[in-house]
Amino acid sequence: MTAATRGAALRFGSRAIVYNRAVRGWIVLVLLAAAVLLAGIGRTAITESDEAYYAEAGREMVERGDFLTPRFNYEPRFQKPILFYWMIAACYRVLGVNEFAARAGSALAGLGIALVVYGLGRRWYGETTGLRAGTIAVTSLGCAAMARASLPDMPLAFFITAATAAGLVPLAGRVPHPRRWWLLAAAMAALACLTKGPIGLVVPAVVLGPMMLFAQRQRRPSLGTLAAAAAVLAVIAIPWYAAMASTHGAGYLRGFFVGDNLERFATPRFNEPRSLLYYVPVVAAGLLPWSPLWIVAVPPIWRTLARRTMPRIETVALVLWTLAPLLLFSVSVGKQPRYVLPVLPALALALARTLEPVIAPDRPAPPVQARLLSWGVAISASFFLLMSVLVLRARPVLAAAGNSTSHLAAAVALAGAVAVALVAVSARVRLHLVPFMAAASTALVAAVQFGILARPGTDPVRQMAAHVAMHRRSAEAVAPYRAFTRNLVFYTHIQQADLYSRERLLAFLESPDRVLCVMPAEEAEALAKEGRPLRRLAEVRQFDPSTARPRTLLNPDPARDLQTIVLVANR
Repeated sequence: MTAATRGAALRFGSRAIVYNRAVRGWIVLVLLAAAVLLAGIGRTAITESDEAYYAEAGREMVERGDFLTPRFNYEPRFQKPILFYWMIAACYRVLGVNEFAARAGSALAGLGIALVVYGLGRRWYGETTGLRAGTIAVTSLGCAAMARASLPDMPLAFFITAATAAGLVPLAGRVPHPRRWWLLAAAMAALACLTKGPIGLVVPAVVLGPMMLFAQRQRRPSLGTLAAAAAVLAVIAIPWYAAMASTHGAGYLRGFFVGDNLERFATPRFNEPRSLLYYVPVVAAGLLPWSPLWIVAVPPIWRTLARRTMPRIETVALVLWTLAPLLLFSVSVGKQPRYVLPVLPALALALARTLEPVIAPDRPAPPVQARLLSWGVAISASFFLLMSVLVLRARPVLAAAGNSTSHLAAAVALAGAVAVALVAVSARVRLHLVPFMAAASTALVAAVQFGILARPGTDPVRQMAAHVAMHRRSAEAVAPYRAFTRNLVFYTHIQQADLYSRERLLAFLESPDRVLCVMPAEEAEALAKEGRPLRRLAEVRQFDPSTARPRTLLNPDPARDLQTIVLVANR
């Protein structure tokens, strides 16, 4: 064998090893995502949160065959762009109209975030750090929770993450064909704009724009590259908006971009004003159970600040990726916890990099950071322990609401998660810390999904929809009032009157025709006392987690914490 042949064989072998490691990393993350993000997402009903808007609009899109204008309750809904509706409709076409299909797009977006973080971590820091970063991302509480809801926030976070990462690759290092990366970034930003509007372009821009100031001049995109990226953005993002303006008039564009975006950001029209520091605890909670491990970063950050040294370009990128969007969301007037999701991927990658010198198998950990790591994992273990205690405390309410009776299994799973985390601390198995913590997080999600949430078919809204179908004689009007106001239409497939005030409720019940109304039992009793007797047809009991307070878990009382919802007829 000649020297050239041996060199080619060695190069081929090294590439094969890298490829095989990457494939193993993809397989690990796919399996982990299947357990954390996909398993059981179809068990629970579409709730009364905003996910009912999207699940139902996707169903009506398939039913009507109109893939241009989103509709909810058979009326146009202009508040959000089209892409997430298309994703849901496509899943319905393949999987049928059900809860799993409604949430599958969000779950796959969560997997996509993990793979993007893994790929960027491999490029910057190596295979091991990249896989750890992807694992942290996919098992964080924020990702696991939002990937299980039929909401556009997780797909938006994926497209923003992909756009930001694609732009950072050519800025932080020398790569062949950098223009392709910028075109990919533009395409991802365009899809983000089609998912939730201009914020899909603004968030990557506030990261990549300042990053250009730190990057070497030869790594910055040329004007021609920026023009090509702008063209890609326009070709992908503009046609649907143009079609909507042509169909519904220019007023649609003004109402969407000004009313539903600018006013949502700058005014309290949609959300109550919150503190400037509102997102700090939200981000910490979203990164659980990993956020306590950030205590390990204190010594290196202190040394860097004391020496006043310039960090590596990758570190600068991660700092900008975290702080710029966080500052943008913090100065906005309208705040919601899920808005800050695009920050979590950067934190997952930064944490994996921070843990690397502490848990590396080939060298001893710095003593101070080793102690800090033990404290951080102990705090995470305390989080799991607290969750198991709260599950046991909430047992009376959950059981009375008809939820799963396997609370013991849930508690055991949570206790096992605690044990795994504690073993990681006591045994000082630093190399396997991330797998241990990932197993604990997976056990927590499984305990909640299969041991706490309602069993399939026992959800109150499904039961109420069955009662409506049973008692509706022909084409009587149906309307919910202060109960199942958004999700009942998904299960009945009946357009429902909007009873947003008591005056409208009274007018609805005074109809000369027979009508059906779903309302809290106390409302029906109050109407009876006012001389408006109603015929009670059916009732269900529900526990609404959105109204839960700390006392609900610390001192549960079914009589206080459960609500009776009744189906009534005016005659």
